[in-house]
Amino acid sequence: MVMAGIVETEAVDMSPTIKIICVDDDISILQIVKDCLCEHFLVAIAGSALKGLALMETDGPFDIVMSDHEMPGMKGLVFLRMVAERWPETIRILMSGDCKDMDSVTQAINAGQISRFIPKPFDAVILADQLLEEFNGGSGPATQG
Repeated sequence: MVMAGIVETEAVDMSPTIKIICVDDDISILQIVKDCLCEHFLVAIAGSALKGLALMETDGPFDIVMSDHEMPGMKGLVFLRMVAERWPETIRILMSGDCKDMDSVTQAINAGQISRFIPKPFDAVILADQLLEEFNGGSGPATQG
């Protein structure tokens, strides 16, 4: 409504609402992800697959789960398969700087166990765009690089 040159506007909450969890054994990657994505996402981080599963139980549901592949204890593909079984609506993304088993990654994508593969190192701005794209329907290629 406009009255005497004054425009009334409704306050719009622009705080992030998309919940994402990043699982990686590299603390520097976790910190980069948290710092770079907090403007667009509610970001949780976990230093192992087991900690990631525990956080998903206590703080979930999450819209997006990103996981490194090469982690001690449980590989990222195994973790994301468990996520797919327990939280099938969650978008699952695998990251790796040295994935020696791309056949398994391709099979997981084709089986619907992961939505996208993102190679490390990654550009944080491009990563945010890729995550938003996945959240909004995932029209981009499943593998990046």
